[in-house]
Amino acid sequence: MRNLVKEGDVVEVKAPVGGLLPGDVFIKDAIVGVAYGSGSEGEDVRLKTSGTFTLSKTAGQAWTQGKKTYWTGTEATTTASGNTLIGFVALDAASGAVEGQVKIGPVF
Repeated sequence: MRNLVKEGDVVEVKAPVGGLLPGDVFIKDAIVGVAYGSGSEGEDVRLKTSGTFTLSKTAGQAWTQGKKTYWTGTEATTTASGNTLIGFVALDAASGAVEGQVKIGPVF
C-alpha cells in the first residue's frame, strides 16, 4: 500500500505538563491511549491506542464484560457522567477489586 505511513495502533504525542510514565492513560481530544514509555513535558511519547490493559478502577464498582468504560482523570470507571469514554470492560471485576481489564479503543 503506497499511502500507508505507519500502522494505526501506535501514535506519538507530546507529553503534557507533568510528563508521562509507562502505563499512564493519555487523552487529548479524540486520542485515547496508554503510554509505552516515559517523557517529560513536550517530549515525544509513543501511545498504544488499542489493546487490553490493566488499569486502576473505581473501588466499589462491580464490572461486567462489555460495559462501557470511562476515565476520571485518575482511574477507570463505568460512570459516564463527567468522564471520558476510553473503551469497554474486557473481563468481569468484583466490586472490591482496585484494578480491572479495559479494552482501549472505539466503542460503538
